[in-house]
Amino acid sequence: MSIQVDPVRWLRELLRSVGFHHRAAGHRPSPLGLDVLARNDGTAAAIIHPPRLTPPQLGGAPLSEQFDAHLQRILRRLQSVAENGVHVHHLFFIGNGPLTIPRWFREACAEFGFHIHSVDPAMPPENLDPFL
Repeated sequence: MSIQVDPVRWLRELLRSVGFHHRAAGHRPSPLGLDVLARNDGTAAAIIHPPRLTPPQLGGAPLSEQFDAHLQRILRRLQSVAENGVHVHHLFFIGNGPLTIPRWFREACAEFGFHIHSVDPAMPPENLDPFL
């Protein structure tokens, strides 16, 4: 029987080890599941927690609709952080789930200069060299 480590905490600690020491200015912990960690030079990286969605068979909208709505809220929050002068360069998602990041979100991220990364929770990276 295998047990996974908490991938969000793992990423947060790896980011801190390479200089992303503090929460970005204007960013407060949010129920969206978004951590924005900044360096002293004003650059930042964001960890997007796995979304909390309602199973469609229990009355929730289709997963793709719920995920789109979640990503729209994440994007608005990231825009707000950018308006405070923090330059997010990297977005880390926890990968290997049933959802695909939609094209509209990838295109919006490209416009803002965000690089999207997916981290496999079953094989957390030893360091962030391949990403940064």
